[in-house]
Amino acid sequence: MTWYVVITCVFRCPPTSNELDANSPQICNPYLRTVSYLKPHLEPYYHTYAAPYIEKTRPYAQQLDQKFINPASQIAKHNYLTYAAPRIEHAKAFGQQQWEKSILPQVLTAQKKAKTIYGASVAPHIDKAFSVVEPYYGIAKDNEAALAKADSSVVGVSMIGVDARYTLKGLQLRGQLYRVGLSNTDQYNQFTKKGTTLNDLGSAMNGYYVEAGYNVFRPFEKINYELIPFVRLEGYNTHAEVASNIVKKASYKNTVITTGLTLKLAQGAVLKTDLQFVKPDGADSYSKVFSAGLGVMF
Repeated sequence: MTWYVVITCVFRCPPTSNELDANSPQICNPYLRTVSYLKPHLEPYYHTYAAPYIEKTRPYAQQLDQKFINPASQIAKHNYLTYAAPRIEHAKAFGQQQWEKSILPQVLTAQKKAKTIYGASVAPHIDKAFSVVEPYYGIAKDNEAALAKADSSVVGVSMIGVDARYTLKGLQLRGQLYRVGLSNTDQYNQFTKKGTTLNDLGSAMNGYYVEAGYNVFRPFEKINYELIPFVRLEGYNTHAEVASNIVKKASYKNTVITTGLTLKLAQGAVLKTDLQFVKPDGADSYSKVFSAGLGVMF
């Protein structure tokens, strides 16, 4: 195929695109466009090194085209139209029939299910996001009252944190500490109030956790799994700081103690179960939450 393209471009294509006609090979048009672009850069080298050899071989290439290449292409075209084309058309008709009979109903069913899932799960989040930016639509830059109202629906977020992890043989230690700052919460709480009751979004949040675990299967070389009992202490306070017109709520400051088991089945796949003891600030006792799940990371 490569040699056929080379021979066609060099010996069968006319010198310029103006001489192309219906009998010219299809490859000649893009070939001549490429040549016209490269010609100013390559022409000196062509005349010096390539042209003499091409002129010597041109008669042989023309005979090769007339006696072998062109007849072979005509035979291939005839055989395709006679034998292959009818079968291809039959296959296309059969494929269309199977598509309409078997595949299309499944596609329509999947589309219907996707639409239902979108309406139940995705659309509410999109509507919520749109409600944030919608107040800005159509507001003139000099309309200070409208801009102030629109700005009240926007909350700025800044975050700083530390993540630390340490592994020693089967021992696994990890911890995180984060501080989140929120701006414009005063205006936001006014904007989202219900009746006369202000919303209570805090202007700063804190959170941390420390965790220790040990892979009890580590001494056994023939076991490829990891079984890790762990215990975790964490705390978070979404009312670390509040605006002056908001009262801090003790129930927004929580301490959580978690103990459980993690079974690593393979790289990126875990089976996990744990029991959480949750205690809001000021409460007398811990509430218990049991959870179990399978996690897969791609």
